[in-house]
Amino acid sequence: MTAKFPKIIILSSLILLGSGIADIPAFMPTTQAQYIQLSADQMKAALQCPTDASKEFVDDCFTLVTRGILPESLVLSAFHYAMGKPKNRWVYFGKSLEVRCDGLGIDLHAEMKKLH
Repeated sequence: MTAKFPKIIILSSLILLGSGIADIPAFMPTTQAQYIQLSADQMKAALQCPTDASKEFVDDCFTLVTRGILPESLVLSAFHYAMGKPKNRWVYFGKSLEVRCDGLGIDLHAEMKKLH
């Protein structure tokens, strides 16, 4: 037997017994889904909104989220989908949000008309 043999035995026993010295979960990477908070201005810039109407649409989406009409996750998922497109991100964002709202039974345009 070599001098390494006792060290291996001690280390393996610490791991098996769950000692605080050899805390395995501390070494394992953990991932958590976290939303990054975006402002309306940051979202408009990222989507490259070309018109005042498109900028107003994003502002209205934020207002509907703060009022609890639209889920934040719905708007963020439409945003992330649009960010994966090379051009016309604004168009993909708007259409994706409309389709997703229809799927949930939310009349997006009617809710936005109530704001104005």
